[in-house]
Amino acid sequence: MKKIKRKNGAIKEGFSSLTIVMAVILGMYCLILAIWLVWALLTSLKNPNDFLGNKYGLPNPWYFDNFAYVIYEYKVEKLIDGVSTVISTGDMILNSVLYSVGSAFVATLVPCITAYLCARYKYKFSKIIYSTVLVCMVIPIVGSQASELQIVIKMGIYDHMFGMWILKSGFLGLYFLVFHEVFLSIPNAYGEAAEIDGASDFCIMTKISLPLAKNTFFTVLLIMFVTYWNDFQTPMLYLPTHPTISEALYWIKSSSFNYFAKMPVKMAAPMMFLLPVLIIFLCFHKRLLGNLTVGGVKG
Repeated sequence: MKKIKRKNGAIKEGFSSLTIVMAVILGMYCLILAIWLVWALLTSLKNPNDFLGNKYGLPNPWYFDNFAYVIYEYKVEKLIDGVSTVISTGDMILNSVLYSVGSAFVATLVPCITAYLCARYKYKFSKIIYSTVLVCMVIPIVGSQASELQIVIKMGIYDHMFGMWILKSGFLGLYFLVFHEVFLSIPNAYGEAAEIDGASDFCIMTKISLPLAKNTFFTVLLIMFVTYWNDFQTPMLYLPTHPTISEALYWIKSSSFNYFAKMPVKMAAPMMFLLPVLIIFLCFHKRLLGNLTVGGVKG
């Protein structure tokens, strides 16, 4: 809201031109996205045989077998160790859950704890870690991927889900800086009061600092989950025998069956892919949108 002063001295509140333009652009973007999502959802509920005659109308009748086809009948055939192996959509969904949940938790917990240690203990080593994270953030990921792949193979964690979790724990990145600023904003008086009462460093971290940063933690956790749930390249390179649902979407999109006749099936797959993210957001949106609140310290 912008305050506009008139010639008679009166002050009138109003929106600036830039604010109005940005609101219109954002509204148009949201409208286009909503139209596409509604069309994709309605298309996924149509009979493939009736789609050509009813591309933009409501399903008549409502047809749910497209989702059953994607889950139970669609399969991906891959060469694993020179042997042709058929992998079902259910197995790929399970791989996606294990990969995204495990990687998201590890990639959130490690930066959180590392940032806490650097923010609370003012040692030279803490400054070295902070500076190293800043330097590593400007290194292109693609440029280091070939050497990283060789290291993973030498370590014996290639094509192992647990190995991917270990790999994700080594990347601190932007969210390390986010957690670092959050822990710096927490008054030292909390920790000092707990130390006077005999609390250990571990107790201070788990009972005071981490609970105060829980909103940030859950927000970063959801962002990381969505990132890894949508990840296509990393599982394809590091988990060749554990394809994820994102790879199934690629094969469904590029499959050889008739493009328009099977459009409902092709739309049912991304709708299923989108469902877990929507469920998580609806369940945790209040916590995700909450702000970190630090109360006063009693004297």
